[in-house]
Amino acid sequence: MVKKWLHIGSHAFTMIAKFTPNHQPFVEKLNQKLPMKTQDKIRAIRTQQKISQKQMAERLELTPQAYSKIESGKTKLNLDRIQQIAHILNIDVTELIHNNDNGVFLLINENCTNENLNNGAIIYHSNPNHEQNLVHENDKLQLIITHKDEIITQLQNENSLLKQMLDLLKSNQSQ
Repeated sequence: MVKKWLHIGSHAFTMIAKFTPNHQPFVEKLNQKLPMKTQDKIRAIRTQQKISQKQMAERLELTPQAYSKIESGKTKLNLDRIQQIAHILNIDVTELIHNNDNGVFLLINENCTNENLNNGAIIYHSNPNHEQNLVHENDKLQLIITHKDEIITQLQNENSLLKQMLDLLKSNQSQ
């Protein structure tokens, strides 16, 4: 199965991550700090959960040296490996890829088509307030549209009145 991550723009969509109660505050705290690379988050969460590098390596079926290269950033992580690590750490994969830049990550596999996105496209985002921001933005735009419509109506009425005045002036001149 082919899977790819695509980073899109700076706007985000909402997908709520599921955590066990004891991990959520720690992960949220991580995400509020300066941007962290994925390998740094893995190390921080692993350390917080008191899991050794050797234990992680065993669970991932890697040598301790190979796992150490993941945390040091010498080994590039693919989606499957990130999902395995997230599963072991009992967190959502979105928390490991969260960039603190409000970017959108779109997961696509080979079953995904334009006609049927449900077969393989998942959109992750990194801004939990984005939905609320969109609602506020929508409200503002609706007010602008309403105001514009009122101005159009007012101008149409004014135009009609001016036409009547012009017709009246023309009729007075012809008499």
